[in-house]
Amino acid sequence: MTNPSSGETILRKIRIELTKAMNLFSVNNTPGEAFFTFLINKKEKRVKINRNTVNIYPKPPSNTIEFTGIDTNSNVIDIEFHNKERNKPNKIYTGQILLNSLLPYDTHHCIELVLDPFNKDNQTSTSNDCKEDITNEKLKYKDGIIPTITLSCYLFQDREKEDEKVLSKDQTPLISAVQKNSLFLVIYCLEHFKASINQKDDLGNTALHTAAIEYNNEHIILTLLNNSHVDVNIKNLDENTPLHFFCSYFRNPNCSEAFNMFLKRGADVNALNRLHETPLHRAIQNPSIRMLLVELLLRNGALVNFQTEGGQTALHWAVYMQRVDLLSILLLYGADINIPNKQGETPLSICENKYKGTAFARTFIYILELIKYLEHIGADPTSIKLLVKNKMFKWTLAKVSPRILFQMGVTENEEQMKLVRNFKLIKDIDPEKAIKEIPSKRTLFEGEIPEKGWIRKKETCEYTGEVRKVEFGTILTAILEENNSTTVIIRTFERSNTNVKLFNENSKILITLKQCNGLLKYFGVLEEEKALIMEYCDNGSLMDLLQRQTIGWKLVFDLAIQIIDAISFLHKQGILHRILKDSNILIVKKKIDDNNEYDDVYTIKLSNFALFELGIESEKIKKMNGLCAAPEIISNELFSDKSDIYSFGIILWQLVYKCIYNVYSKPFEEYIIQNLKEPQIIQQIVSSNLRPVIPPPTPPRLATLLRLCVLKEPETRPTLNEIESTLVACEKEYNNNSSLWDASIEVKSN
Repeated sequence: MTNPSSGETILRKIRIELTKAMNLFSVNNTPGEAFFTFLINKKEKRVKINRNTVNIYPKPPSNTIEFTGIDTNSNVIDIEFHNKERNKPNKIYTGQILLNSLLPYDTHHCIELVLDPFNKDNQTSTSNDCKEDITNEKLKYKDGIIPTITLSCYLFQDREKEDEKVLSKDQTPLISAVQKNSLFLVIYCLEHFKASINQKDDLGNTALHTAAIEYNNEHIILTLLNNSHVDVNIKNLDENTPLHFFCSYFRNPNCSEAFNMFLKRGADVNALNRLHETPLHRAIQNPSIRMLLVELLLRNGALVNFQTEGGQTALHWAVYMQRVDLLSILLLYGADINIPNKQGETPLSICENKYKGTAFARTFIYILELIKYLEHIGADPTSIKLLVKNKMFKWTLAKVSPRILFQMGVTENEEQMKLVRNFKLIKDIDPEKAIKEIPSKRTLFEGEIPEKGWIRKKETCEYTGEVRKVEFGTILTAILEENNSTTVIIRTFERSNTNVKLFNENSKILITLKQCNGLLKYFGVLEEEKALIMEYCDNGSLMDLLQRQTIGWKLVFDLAIQIIDAISFLHKQGILHRILKDSNILIVKKKIDDNNEYDDVYTIKLSNFALFELGIESEKIKKMNGLCAAPEIISNELFSDKSDIYSFGIILWQLVYKCIYNVYSKPFEEYIIQNLKEPQIIQQIVSSNLRPVIPPPTPPRLATLLRLCVLKEPETRPTLNEIESTLVACEKEYNNNSSLWDASIEVKSN
């Protein structure tokens, strides 16, 4: 690989630290030799191991090796563990690390690796010791040992040593290395200079202060925190600790590991600076990850009612910002609504006077009312947190069932029964409290995603949820800066060459795509972070909906027609979904006021539609489709618009099955119960035309549509227009004679 601008080959430096090795020997303290060999192309380096114990925790510098001048044609690090016990056959165990997995540069990767007995067919290169043992046929394995190792790995661009020379003359070399935002130079300073890690600059800031105040590089912060001599409670001239600065300025949502290291090193979460601010006060003002930090602090002993020099508590600031999420969590941890600041204002009085009549003020009162009520009936603290988090205000509780509580995370049966028993006694239900939103049903609006503003900076998003792993990367929740009531999902792509290409292609498709109500809305991209900004659907997926509540024919037709409209919209723009299933159909729920009766209205949102338009290998698409895959996909034949229609047929079957039997069923579950394995079912979908059994009570016109959608030959399946016409006819039939259709439900229920 070469640098596109200069044509020069990029050279790399690789650093590997062996931090832990487990299950190395069958018996402790045997005579002989043991070592690890690390190989890249023809270069090899060795780390010797003491045979005294089965499990070892090597210390620097003996556990550390570095390779320099590695060009980008090298793709793999081969690892060998050699166990040469005296008078016994030699044993070699091997593993591999892909160099691309260490991207991006200047980051730390903790890798746990299980080593396998040597197999020459799996090795890209072998050490000289290994070749000798193979030649002499010395390798034997009888003891069942499976060594496991933990490595800290770093990938740097190889550079001239000018920076190291400059730092050697610096009065505060470690702080200067941090200011250069160079993890390599930070490690170099810690290993080569005797200056204290707690050395201060003219403002009293240490390297840890500097790392927290200037950069989002958690790798540098973690490297400093991993040093046992670091003082995390040292104060600068303004009496700020490094944790104050971390809570103020850190922007990366991957903050929990660094925060936990602060705690491990004894950080005081209630330390006061010169303005009497605690880290909690500073976290409230963090524009990017305030909710993540506030929750971490409160969970770990931060006192919620500390007042600043001006008398402000964290709750005062949450009210000033009109942040319901902050308000909720602070109240849950005991924030006092009646503490006055130096102007005599309490959080409650600010809300009543400044925001009177607003949705924020009403929500403030609802949360207070809910917490007070739940504490009065003796609800478990965990239940209170879950109900507040889900905004289950008091006037909504009468309809809450044990199943809904379970879906929210209240899993104890006794707690569920106690809550539901009390909820049924609630009399003061005020329908005027319901939010009157009247969404249009089944109305597709078309509009371009604006290219202006499509590429955003990370500063325009505030992260509010924890990072969660998904296919190809991670997701987390956030709010957009220009409208702090808009919650979004940030989907990042892991930095492999394939995933970066996937992100780039996704962006190209989405920026030219028209939008409609039935597609998940996209707000733009964070280009540097390789992340998409997407609409947040807080009611889960169609799978979640079918698992947790009863549905009738009216909702079956409504959802099915919405899905067909959205698929049709995609197909008209030349995009096939390719992985249409209930978990990829998200749900938005709103309430409408219909003659003073409040009904739930559900809007579907197709998700992941662009992701699978991008040349992902057919085997991966087949695997992700599972039992929703059309026969032609299983047979590795051409994917077409009729493949999406087959998948829709499976979804329609799930809707009908749930409506008639009031049971959620995965596709082909009736065969799984008969002990057929998924691979057998997939094989029989093609070979024996196996399909889900249509419930016998299904009305004839709908049953025929189900059969047609899942026919084996793609060209024999109906078109989207034909499907919609049939569904509309079925809906009309139902409206004219609902008792006849409802009887199909009663047939099985009785």
